[in-house]
Order: sequence, then structure tokens, then C-alpha cells
Amino acid sequence: MFTPKKFIRANYAPIKDSFLTPEEMNKIHYEPIKEKNEPEPEYEYTIEIACSLNELNTYQIGHFYIEKTANEENITTWKKSESHSTNSTLLTTKIKVDEPKVLHREFFTSCGSSYSFVKSKPNKKGKNKGIHSFIPIKPAIQVDKRLGWPTKGFFYHFVNNELVNEYLIVGNHNWSFKVTQSTSIKLSSDLVSEHQYAYILLHWKLDHEIVTCQHILYREEKLTDDIFKNISSEWLNNNAYSIDIHKVANSKNESFITREVKSGKTVTYTVQPNDTLEKIAEMQGITTYELINLNQQYSDKNQKANIGDILIIEKDENHIEPFMHTVQVSYKTNQRETWEEIAKKYNLSAKELLEINPIYKENPLLLQVGAKLYIDNSHTKESKQLTKRKTLPPVDVTKEKTVFIWANLWSEPGTLMLNSNVIALHEIDNIPKKTPILNIRPAISAIPESSTTIRRSNIGIGYEIKVKHLRLDQLQPIPPKRINAKGISEIIKNDRFSTRIIFSKSKNEISIKRIKETLTKWSNKSEKILNNFQKIITSQEVSENLKSALTRNLAYSNTMNKMLNDPTQGELYFSVTSLISEQDNSLTILLATEYKGDMTLDLSISNPDNLVASYMKTSGAIKGAGAENRNRTIENFKKRNPKGKIMSIPESEIAKRDLKRLGFKESKK
Repeated sequence: MFTPKKFIRANYAPIKDSFLTPEEMNKIHYEPIKEKNEPEPEYEYTIEIACSLNELNTYQIGHFYIEKTANEENITTWKKSESHSTNSTLLTTKIKVDEPKVLHREFFTSCGSSYSFVKSKPNKKGKNKGIHSFIPIKPAIQVDKRLGWPTKGFFYHFVNNELVNEYLIVGNHNWSFKVTQSTSIKLSSDLVSEHQYAYILLHWKLDHEIVTCQHILYREEKLTDDIFKNISSEWLNNNAYSIDIHKVANSKNESFITREVKSGKTVTYTVQPNDTLEKIAEMQGITTYELINLNQQYSDKNQKANIGDILIIEKDENHIEPFMHTVQVSYKTNQRETWEEIAKKYNLSAKELLEINPIYKENPLLLQVGAKLYIDNSHTKESKQLTKRKTLPPVDVTKEKTVFIWANLWSEPGTLMLNSNVIALHEIDNIPKKTPILNIRPAISAIPESSTTIRRSNIGIGYEIKVKHLRLDQLQPIPPKRINAKGISEIIKNDRFSTRIIFSKSKNEISIKRIKETLTKWSNKSEKILNNFQKIITSQEVSENLKSALTRNLAYSNTMNKMLNDPTQGELYFSVTSLISEQDNSLTILLATEYKGDMTLDLSISNPDNLVASYMKTSGAIKGAGAENRNRTIENFKKRNPKGKIMSIPESEIAKRDLKRLGFKESKK
């Protein structure tokens, strides 16, 4: 049997207790390390976010940190707590040194850029009061009687007239946005990251002081460097949405407006103060006749709806409660479940699932986490009836009020898109109910569908007027099918304007690019002709007349060019554009305004070559091109508005008015 060897450590003899004296045996052979008792910090730094603790991640508030000082390291960790008294979330960190601190906000940790706030001293420990306070909001724009999310363009957030952030809207029917690296000093097209965001964090209080000067600007095109450098308080007040932070903060206390209630086969609505049958019917997407038919107690014309009455809005005898799926985050990809993944769970194809949920047909990518999808095919039986109702939000967005909460805004317009660039607000958006929604541009109007879809060969593609006061930089292409056979597309019809774009003989498209190119060319020609005037014309009498005409034309061209290149210089109110040309040579541009059935011929700019040819009586000159254009416009106007008045402003008055629009003051000399 194998016996293991006994190994003895060489050169070391075991120590036996007998060698130690009793004193040595009781002696401690090491000094214990004494723990340092750090004093508890007496100060704290608190940030207040106007939302519940559960909503904090939804709002993507980013990452905050306190800058390093000579006395204290930078601080990045925060304790989260909920303040029930203020209905907000507090982020608190301990502070050792009572000194002014600089707070920074990043969109995510170490993203490479941050926004710094004013220096502010910490609070005494236990105060639980925000030094800086913020409110997450979502900007929206108005289309007729609804609000929607723009899917094209840029948002700009200004505080005290300085840019805080520029947001690039993702586009392709997606309303989320990315953050650019633009700062208060310089614009940039580079992105902070590819991360997408849905909310803007407004500054509510900085160092305990309420921030009163704050704007959000929405533009379909990026700001130019020239405009950006010259942005002022006056410019922002005229062009951007001025935020009333008190109204935004108070909106968090608004009550939910009563909505219709669906229970099994029936949809009902409880009558509220100031409700009428007509108002209820319009809001619920049915006619007054249909509403009365469902509620026979109101068949008597004298019978009015009383507060608290319960009305039937919809009744479906064939109703079957559908089975629904709530969209989750996929554990495999950490992204939203795909249509294929969801469909596979219920033995459906992605195409079949999309057919059951037709609201996503226009753009399936709009599906978001938290949205509910119909799975049961029985839903398609009732959807034929349900889609007939195109509801309005329970709050009237056409009034002066521009701050709302999400729960009172969404509706079911029957489509995802309100127009080519604006997505309707739907319940499926999965936005916290108390989120403030700001109507930052309340002047957009939708284009009514034309019953005629014929496109003549001599009708160019027009441009949609996006605001009541037409500004050429805000025009959007009109699909040819919306231009009727007469070449007229009626865009806006309300108490301010009845606006049309009229197409003349010209086969050229009336586009912003075209107008810019034409005016620039004409302006350059006018200037060149004026500079070489004596070389071209010898007759003093003729030259003075021609010089006057060319000078006027040059002034108009320069005015138009200035407005087109920088719309901030003044608003263009022209609601009728007509153009006359010979082959590819544009001879005259005429612009006019229609207001409440009357028309003012505002501006007629002629090609300098045509002016020179006319005054020189050169063969081939087309005399009176502007007059011909004006006459045709007047004739078309008279056909549409027999009782309308035509007011032609003297050209000197036009020039004076245009200069005023550009910001020049009239001399008192």
C-alpha cells in the first residue's frame, strides 16, 4: 500500500506555545485600522422634474451632473424621489461644500456635449426643494380642428433669446426627432447621436427664478446662418411660439374632459356644460340627425340636452369584444417587437396583422411600444362601422388657448396623416395623460379634396399655403389631383382669406425655386442695365422714363429677393400668383391679395429685357405684358366674385408698404 510522504517546510521550525510567556500570548500583534468617520454632508442639490417617478424614463430627461470645483469632485449620482405635494419627481444629491455649483445636462452619459445652467448654491439638507425645475412637453401644430405631430422640419428651443437645442425631425412619417450639435453660437448639421426623442424639456425655474422668456420655433427648413446670427427678441416674438411657462405648469392640474365610453355593443356620452346636440354630433363624428335617431327622446325640436344626460353615440348589435395585443420590447433585440414577431405569436402573417389594423397601413413603422393591436379577425366585422366616425378632440383647439394636456387632445380622425407632413394625434401614441401639449403653430389649414382630378397639360403643380398670411418659404407642393380642370386650386376658405392659386398660360411650374431664380436674374439684369444706361440709350426723354421703370423694377426685385431669402424681413400676403411667359422666358410676375371677397393688385414685376424692348420700341417686344396679366387676373376674379371690389394700389404706395413690411420706418421730413 502506498504511504504518502510527509513534507516538512525546510529551515522553519514550528513555534510552540511553550516558548511564549503569558504576557506575549495575550499581546495583540497588529494595530487595528480605525475607520474614519466622515461628517454627513450638510447640503443637497435638488432638480425638480414636473412628472411622476413612473413617467421619468418616458420623458427621456437625459443625464445631469454637477461640475467639479476646486473644493469638490464632479457629482453624477442622484437619488430619485416623488413629491406628492407638487406632483413632481426630485433628483437629489449630497453636497459637502456650500459654494456655487454649475449643473450640466447631457442627453445621455458622456455624449460629448452638454448644456450648462447658471451657477447656484445648494440647499440646506432636508429642504427637498428644486433649485432648477423643468417641464417635459410635446410641441404640436394645428391642422383645421385637430392638432398633429409634424414629420418634417426642425424644432428650435430658445431661452432668453439664445438657442438651447436644435431638433431635427426624423421624417418619413416619423414624428420623433434627433438632437443636433447646434449651440447658442453656431448652427451645426451634425447629430449628437442617432438616438430619437419625443419630448422637449422646458426650463421652468433656474436658481429658483421662473424663466419667463422662452420660445419654440418650428420650421420646415433649417435656419440659415444669416437668419440665426440676426435673431433677436423681436424676431422670436414675431416668428416663434412664445411660451407662457405659468400656463404650461398649471396645465398639469387640468381635469380630464369627459369622453365617450364604450361598453360592449354601445358607445355613450354624458352631456357636459355648454354642450348642444349639434356640438356633440360634430365632436363624435356623426350628423345631428344620426344622433337624434339613436336618442329618440330628442326627436322633439324643442327638447334640449341637459347636463348629465347619457346619449347613445354608436350601437353595434353584431359587436364581439376583440382580442388585443399590447406591443412590447423584444428581449432578443431590446427594440420594439416587429410586425412579424407579433403576427407569429398568433399564427398570422405580418400582412394579415396589418390588414386587421388598417390604421397603420400608410406607415407600419409608426407602431410604438405600448400600442394595442387587434388580433381577433372579428374586429374587421365591426371596423366597417366604427371607421365611419371621425371624431374631434373634446377640447376646441381653434380658440386662443394653446396649452393642453394629452388626455384631452387625441381623437380618431380615421387616418394616421392629417396631411402629407402631419400625423394625427391618436390614443395609440402612448403618451402620459398629463403631458402638456403646446400648439406652437395654430395657423395651418388642411387642403380640401377636389372632386375633379383632371390635370391639363398647361397646368403646373401648385403650392399649398400653410399659413393664413402666405409666406413663400412655407409653401408645400399640391398633388396634381387637387388642382381642378380650370387650373384653380382653392386652398383656404375662412373669415380671413379665400385663397387660390391661379395658373396662367405658362407651362412652367410656379415654384419657389422658379420665382427665386427669376427674380435674381431680373434683379441682376436691372442693375447691369442701370449701370450701363448711357451706353444703351441716347434719348434723354426716353431714358428718364425707362430709368424710372427699371429702377422701380429693380427695387421690387430686390424687395422680393430679400423676402424670399430671408422671410423674417417681412410677411408676404400675396394670395394669388399668376405668371405670363413666352416660351421659357418669364415676362411678368403678378401678385395680389384676396380679402373677404375683395382683391388688391399688389405687385407686378416685369422682365427688364421686356421693359427695355418696350421703351425702345424694338420689334418683337411684347408691350403691356404686365397689363395683360393684370387684366386676365381681374377677369378671373370677377367670374368668381361678381360683387367683389378690385382695389389697385398706386405703385408708389406699394413700394412704401413693402418697405414698411421690411422694417423701415417712414421718414417724417
